[in-house]
Amino acid sequence: MGAVRSTDVLLNIATAAQLFHASDGTGFADLIVDGHRETWPLRGKRFQAWLRQQYYERTWDAPSPAALNAALNVLEAQAQFDGLQRKVSVRLAEQDGLIYLDLADEFWRCVEIGANGWRIAEDPPVKFHGSAGMQPLPLPLQGGSIEALAPFVNLASDNDFVLVVAASGRPLSGLGHRR
Repeated sequence: MGAVRSTDVLLNIATAAQLFHASDGTGFADLIVDGHRETWPLRGKRFQAWLRQQYYERTWDAPSPAALNAALNVLEAQAQFDGLQRKVSVRLAEQDGLIYLDLADEFWRCVEIGANGWRIAEDPPVKFHGSAGMQPLPLPLQGGSIEALAPFVNLASDNDFVLVVAASGRPLSGLGHRR
């Protein structure tokens, strides 16, 4: 299969992805994988492996490096010039007064935290991109209390603990995203 034909097959495969870019111009793809949404940088290993796997499953061949690179160049241009600009966060995001904590688990779930409590979100409105060494967080359990942390913090009084708790919530706002 020629490089131009291979590039066309790769571009056809990639129509399954929703392309967009971060404010720095980095192109991303949103894909549905095993029933959940995953967000990958176009130039990242995971997206390229997915593209090669899909190509292989359709053609029983591997795309040439030239065809793969040509397809990635087109996809990156589509993401940058035709795709929306979106915030992509690492581990922590905020939107509409809610905080989202990426669990980085195999199902790409996160914890949605608001004034009325928290819940596990299967398909959050925010985009997360994990780094290579990011480990999954355990699922939170209902019924816990922030007061359970007090014995582990070396403070002079209960009033100091209240200040620490109040101050620790504010830094969550605005952290963990690529603009």
